[in-house]
Amino acid sequence: MDAKALFRRMIAEGFRFKTDGVTLFVGPASRLTDGHKELIRSHKAELIELINRYLLAHLEDAAMRLCDAYDYPPEYRARMLKTLRKFPKYHWHALIHFMEELASMANQELDDRITCTECVNYQQKSGRCLAAWRGELIGVDRVYHPSPTRLHRCEGFIAKEVARGS
Repeated sequence: MDAKALFRRMIAEGFRFKTDGVTLFVGPASRLTDGHKELIRSHKAELIELINRYLLAHLEDAAMRLCDAYDYPPEYRARMLKTLRKFPKYHWHALIHFMEELASMANQELDDRITCTECVNYQQKSGRCLAAWRGELIGVDRVYHPSPTRLHRCEGFIAKEVARGS
């Protein structure tokens, strides 16, 4: 059995692998049999290399998703990949998580949908929209009662913070 087949078999059995680039960690340790341990020892270097290749691919993928989220130009993407490869392998897990969080935040920032609860026109007590009542929303009845927590775009939206600051 080669390292890739061993890795796949053990993943299917519920084992998890982790490496810092030198040491290989396999868990849960309580489920490891002597046979598992022998196979792991005989393929340790190949397993570490296999995991490192997987992590590097995942790291590069996370970096490109981050670049996509912020529309970074090609030269910046190349520089980012070159820099990431210089980081110690034991930091790769943290970097992947960090970049995925940043990309997620960017996507949230790009989402311009709002809820009625964020708008000065929404009357919480009556559940009505004052912009609709004033006839400012095209195709909407004057006694419109919106779903206050549904994300949507609205031409009558006025942020509560903006209204307070004026």
